[in-house]
Amino acid sequence: MAMSTLISTSVVKLRRLRRALGRRHLIPKINFITIHYAYFIFTALMASLLLWGSATPFRSLTYKDALFLAVSAMTEAGEFLQYLESYQVH
Repeated sequence: MAMSTLISTSVVKLRRLRRALGRRHLIPKINFITIHYAYFIFTALMASLLLWGSATPFRSLTYKDALFLAVSAMTEAGEFLQYLESYQVH
């Protein structure tokens, strides 16, 4: 099944769900920005769970650090922490 077909069927299903629940519920309108935000949040959470679960030894990385690393990697605006003692001045 093509990706565009899969997305369009998902959008139709979400619209039907929103219509069935009524306007009082907090289901946002389906548009590009809503799909973009959902993708960003879902991917960041899944990547952080993958990083946290694959840390060796087990749980040597806190979930907060894994989430920070995942979101930083997605936005390309994260901080890379490096100690100044490791640099050599010539």
